[in-house]
Amino acid sequence: MWAPGIFFDEENGDYIIHWSSSSKDTDYDGLSIFYSRTKDFQTFSEPKLFYRKSDSETLDSCIYKENGVYHFFVKSADHPKAVIHETSRSLFGPYERDREFTFPYGFKHGVAMEITEEEYERVLGNFQ
Repeated sequence: MWAPGIFFDEENGDYIIHWSSSSKDTDYDGLSIFYSRTKDFQTFSEPKLFYRKSDSETLDSCIYKENGVYHFFVKSADHPKAVIHETSRSLFGPYERDREFTFPYGFKHGVAMEITEEEYERVLGNFQ
């Protein structure tokens, strides 16, 4: 398990815990994003696949919802080697990639939130 994140699912009144992991169904080759549900952080549903890229492993995911749109950020190890952004009107997709989005690859375990242009420039300055 790598880089767990938490998202509160308002529609179901529970939390989605998501993380990167290899799995038996791919002979433990590469990382994909999996999730489990919980209401109390003591009992959890069986893990399920949330997201897998066919051409590279993924890690460091973040889910954010704004104005009825789910924003999914994930670090792709290749094709492209970048943080990618996808959106959907449903938590479990289908998601569509935002090909206009760019962010430096050095990002680690981040959380998505609104920032000002000045804050964005400071973040970029730390990665360039």
